[in-house]
Amino acid sequence: MNTLALRRLPSADWIAFGLAVAALCLQYVYPVAFGLIALAVFAPSVLREIGLLNDTDEWSTGIMHRAGFHGLLAVGGLISLNYLVIGLNLFQPDMHMDRPFGTEMIRKAVVWVFLVSYIIQYWGAREGVFRILLVTALVGLAPLLAFRQYPDLLFLQSALLATSAQTLVMVGLALLVRRRPRVGGVVLIALLGAITLALLWTNSTTEAEAAKWGVSMVWLQAGLIFGITGVALLREK
Repeated sequence: MNTLALRRLPSADWIAFGLAVAALCLQYVYPVAFGLIALAVFAPSVLREIGLLNDTDEWSTGIMHRAGFHGLLAVGGLISLNYLVIGLNLFQPDMHMDRPFGTEMIRKAVVWVFLVSYIIQYWGAREGVFRILLVTALVGLAPLLAFRQYPDLLFLQSALLATSAQTLVMVGLALLVRRRPRVGGVVLIALLGAITLALLWTNSTTEAEAAKWGVSMVWLQAGLIFGITGVALLREK
């Protein structure tokens, strides 16, 4: 039996990650919850670094440091990509897109890369990706919490159908990854490729700069969910 699968996260991490998922879901109803996500994710690590929380061993501390370093690399990559995009003039200056990969994308990159890296290192690729996909499926249902804001019943029914389909796909991927991790890794990478092609086509057929920025955001999230996890599954021995 895989001993990594039996490991339990420290209680502080369970609480923090639970609060982060709750904030992700509640942001559709209470926008202020959006600001709690990064705080919840990084609070245990900060408390450990300043010596106020001593609940991990050397192995767990090493995982935390590596996950933080991976988040730093993600931010550095986005900053470099930012200047590349500006240099290629992919966004028009009159649309105020001088920082196409700004605060929001950097926040998502560092938070999600830290989380994905931490979870995969802690439980191994198969069990870690399984958990990541299940949480993604849960968060995918979150927009339904704002059903009172939908203009009519037809819009609500469409949202319910779309989110349910997305959730079923994510749950199916999670089960595939747990049973056939290498096949799951190939499927995840293939999905990222398909999403990339679709977004490139969308980006080439629209002139709206805000839409292009939105495409970049979607690709970033797809890369974090499908790209990193797919590569991790294929690399696991």
